[in-house]
This record gives sequence, structure tokens and C-alpha cells, in this order.
Amino acid sequence: QLDEVCRLVADRRDPSDQAFPPILCGDLNAVPTSDEIRSITGEAPPSVPGLAFTDAWAAVGRGPGYTWDDRNPYQSH
Repeated sequence: QLDEVCRLVADRRDPSDQAFPPILCGDLNAVPTSDEIRSITGEAPPSVPGLAFTDAWAAVGRGPGYTWDDRNPYQSH
């Protein structure tokens, strides 16, 4: 699926417009060391040559980076 997303972004992006880079966000259900994440961040051969995303958490995140907190009173148990 990530390969398809990368191809979609590559087909629609305008390389001359650096002011608005594509943003991929969501829970990808993959650890940072997985082949999929390494591929889209450029740490492994990408599915689309020249297309690599910056992992925002790796760049500026702090702490454990949990996406789920059992203390959240608004979540369903």
C-alpha cells in the first residue's frame, strides 16, 4: 500500500513547487526500522526513485511517542 501511495504522490507533485511539499500522515502500523518505513524515508531503496519523506517524529519528536493513552477519558474501553 505504501508503494501505491508513493506512486500517487509522485504522479501528482510538482517538483518545481518546493513551498508545498507533499505530506503523508497517519498511523502506518509499522515500526521505524521496518522495510516500509525505511523505504519511504530514504534509508532503503525507495519504491519511487527520488521520493523520500522526512519522519517528523525522528526529526523533532520527544518522549516515547505513544499514539494511544489509556488515561484518555474520551476513548472507548
